[in-house]
Amino acid sequence: HRYRGEGKIAIEHFERAIQATPDQPNLLQWHAIALASLGRYADAAYELERATTLKPDSADLFRLLGLARYDADRTADAIKAWKKAQELSPDSDTERLLYKAERELQVEDRSSKKETRHFTLRYQGDRTSPNFQSDLLASLETQYQDISRQLGYEPSANIIVILYTQKEFMDITEAPSWAGALNDGKLRIPIGGLSSMNLELERVLKHELTHSFVASLGSGHCPTWLNEGLAQMMEARSSSGMARELGQLFHDRKEIPFQVLEGSFTRFSNLQAEVAYAESLAAVEYLRDRYGLSEITRMLESIGTGESSEQALRNSTGLDYSGLERRLAEYLAR
Repeated sequence: HRYRGEGKIAIEHFERAIQATPDQPNLLQWHAIALASLGRYADAAYELERATTLKPDSADLFRLLGLARYDADRTADAIKAWKKAQELSPDSDTERLLYKAERELQVEDRSSKKETRHFTLRYQGDRTSPNFQSDLLASLETQYQDISRQLGYEPSANIIVILYTQKEFMDITEAPSWAGALNDGKLRIPIGGLSSMNLELERVLKHELTHSFVASLGSGHCPTWLNEGLAQMMEARSSSGMARELGQLFHDRKEIPFQVLEGSFTRFSNLQAEVAYAESLAAVEYLRDRYGLSEITRMLESIGTGESSEQALRNSTGLDYSGLERRLAEYLAR
């Protein structure tokens, strides 16, 4: 886990520099960025609070402070920071973050909170029984251990899980109609009228939880095909049932190119999304079968250091995207 070692070394350098010159906002800012990259969001927010005191006219510092507070599960404080940033220098991206956070806070104000070793669960007590909450957290902890064992890695920060009604989920996430849940740094789960765990909810939880591991390993830069392929594989899906149709797409050169699959799938139609997820799962299954899961973990770590996704693939397998597409066509045909 070379990148995390480098991150810790960078933090030590920044801390020594800050001791020597404590009133440098730029040093505090970069220290906070290094802390956030390791999931230490509360510490990052503290450093940015000091920086904004020293430089109260910096919209950029207040934007970063909002992000750190939001990731540290301090939504109301994040809103204050983003509002200050907007006063100093209005920005459309910050406006969208602010709008989302304000709607989220309305749900938070009606919610209760439970914490376990690795999770913070937000729920509305009149909709989820104590038994359901306990079963859900127990399932998450079991899945956490399984993913951690397979990838040989544990995220450093507690993972926030928020339970929503279907309407709240759609209003806050603006997810496409085919999305069953969402992980944007927090696991957002629409539970509808569920009152107990079932197999489908367990699969959804494991899928979304995998995204938290991937985000931490790849420092938020993992391409969507690798991210979604791993998440599907961890929930025990298989591409074998789709191999014939998918293999024909590759044979006819009508597959979605992996360069396109690096970006978000939320812009796809239902049918395009189905193909994108199937390709992603097949690709990760091929990489696991041919090179092993540990090599996929190394790819993620390489991406986390700033390597491009295709270069990380090439480093681990010798294949570029066109080579992967050719190998996949052969794999699916078999």
